[in-house]
Amino acid sequence: MLTQIPHQRPEDILPRSGRHLDTMVNFAGMLEYLSSWVWREEGVVETTFGCIFDTASLPLLLDAQGEPQALSCSGAGEREFQDEEQAYGYIAWLASKDLEHRGFREDRVANFQRKQDASTPPPNN
Repeated sequence: MLTQIPHQRPEDILPRSGRHLDTMVNFAGMLEYLSSWVWREEGVVETTFGCIFDTASLPLLLDAQGEPQALSCSGAGEREFQDEEQAYGYIAWLASKDLEHRGFREDRVANFQRKQDASTPPPNN
């Protein structure tokens, strides 16, 4: 699921710093990557790695009523996620929804969320 996020090179979504459990490397790298997203204009995001993409290319997220949820532009040059905690919330929600759509039971999705919460270090704010 993490590789569905637009990126140019595999190393863009691997962590640049810190040591992580092998099972958490991709998740930790994605937090760093998401934290680099800056709005170019409404619907267009650029990363510090030079990847520019339309937000329509992101995985579809639906709320409990089945309505599509999209990122909202806070202004050109503004970061989408103000800190790692916001990026974490987005990627954890995305991963949980992916598991649900694959047919994982509610208790398995909840256990996935608890594992991520326990394994992810506090944000570096």
